[in-house]
Amino acid sequence: MKKLLLALVFSCSAVTAAQAQVEIGLKITPSIGFNRTSGTQTLDLGQGASVKTALESDGARVHFGGGLVIDYFFGENYAFNTGIELVGKGGIIKSTTTGGVVGTVSSSAKLGLQYVQVPLAIKLFTNEVAPDTRVYFIVGGQLGALVGASIDGKKTVTVGTEDRKASKSFNTFDAGVQVGAGAELQLGKSTKAFGGLSYQHGLLNVLDKTYFGNDNFVAKNSMVNVDLGLKF
Repeated sequence: MKKLLLALVFSCSAVTAAQAQVEIGLKITPSIGFNRTSGTQTLDLGQGASVKTALESDGARVHFGGGLVIDYFFGENYAFNTGIELVGKGGIIKSTTTGGVVGTVSSSAKLGLQYVQVPLAIKLFTNEVAPDTRVYFIVGGQLGALVGASIDGKKTVTVGTEDRKASKSFNTFDAGVQVGAGAELQLGKSTKAFGGLSYQHGLLNVLDKTYFGNDNFVAKNSMVNVDLGLKF
């Protein structure tokens, strides 16, 4: 009985290994990044007077990224997509303060955030829609760790009388979901070119609680990507 079970396990493993196929490649990703923002803070000055500060998105920025792509196929038309990539994120955020003796004062900050990111997604392929060409769809998520940051192009910022690294104003980890679609072209026996569009929707607040001196403000990353690459 034990021999039969061992033989069955070995046979299943052999079939899985035979069916599985790993494709590895490189990609570059020009992208447009922006932040979804929310949050207000009200400071009571006494005698019915107060100052209110609100955070809002004030535009997008262009970024570039790229890295290693791994597609692990478990069937002809579907694969687990992962890899490791260096990506830039962040848009322009604006804080507006109203009330008190200053009236209304606004200031903007251009965020430049760099993450090492690992995608975790399912990639679904159609059959050939043209000679050597298949369309793919991707859905899943990604996990990232902050490796660098700048505010208005500066890696050091002044908070009160203290100078500190801009990265200290942001949380270390980011996570999000992604969806996308594209096409893959067979160029040779094992060489394929691909191109597509994808959207990444961040789920975590990237601002550290000390940013703007409080933890009421929220900014989450969003990105629209152009994915271009080769698999070998």
